Amino acid sequence: MAPKLSKAEREKRKREEQERLAALEAQRLKEEREEEERRLEQLRIEEEERQRKLDEQRRRFDADTAILQTILGEQLDRLHVQKEKIIKDAEWKHYRDCVKTVDVSDIKAVSSFIREWTDAPHDSETGLQDTLAKWQEANEIMTKIDWEIAKEEEGSKRRSFYQELKVDLAGLIKTKLDYATQALLVTTEPHINKETFNLEKSEVVGDLVYHLWGNTARNPRLKTVDLGGKLPVSLDLPRELILGSIALRIVHSNVDTLSATCSSFHAGKPVFTRDSGKNSETAEAEGQVDAPGGTEESMGNVGDAGAGTQPSQ
Repeated sequence: MAPKLSKAEREKRKREEQERLAALEAQRLKEEREEEERRLEQLRIEEEERQRKLDEQRRRFDADTAILQTILGEQLDRLHVQKEKIIKDAEWKHYRDCVKTVDVSDIKAVSSFIREWTDAPHDSETGLQDTLAKWQEANEIMTKIDWEIAKEEEGSKRRSFYQELKVDLAGLIKTKLDYATQALLVTTEPHINKETFNLEKSEVVGDLVYHLWGNTARNPRLKTVDLGGKLPVSLDLPRELILGSIALRIVHSNVDTLSATCSSFHAGKPVFTRDSGKNSETAEAEGQVDAPGGTEESMGNVGDAGAGTQPSQ
């Protein structure tokens, strides 16, 4: 049996136990503090390393950007010189070939040309020839408008005027071409091929080539359409269209008159940043398909011989 402790001894042991527990708690707190300090130090080192790498990447990016900006400036200078040379050569060619068109440096003169052509009545007898001749003249004007746009500063008021004139002119070309085509579809009899009994009309004016074909005969044995001339065209009719009341218009031009009528033609330039590896743009031309060096346009239905409908837009 253990001897009974006196009150003083019990008090002493109690103090010793409290001191031991206090020492253990102090040791635990010290170890936790040291562990926290080591963790914070590790975080600081990692953050400094991350910041160092970011600074290094930023320095490399700035250096590469400066080099690319220098190269870009040199290329833009070369492009400007080359563009001026191309314009001067083209202007000299027009002067040498005695090509007489509207003075596009006078915006009012271009506006007058558009207004006069818009107000000009359509002659069903010479409509197509007149339209193509005017289109040829309009192509010359659009080419010179492109030269003027290239000379003007980006965002300038004069540049915007020229771009609007180009859009108006391109829309007018299509409208006049639709009127001329409509007249042919309404009076098909003079243009019926005596061998196939289908509507076939071809015209060439300068660089412009015009083909119009209508399935007026609706011959089930006719499966291939051949249009000759300066721009020969041959196509196979799908089975679903062999007996259909359809017409096809094909136009070839050396001047692009479709892009100016496209809704995305004047969209902002793509912006490239460090976070975007590439930028894509989409463009839609309603009812029209670009062809190399020109355009192809499909037309709507055409009725029996001697009758027709308006061309679809």
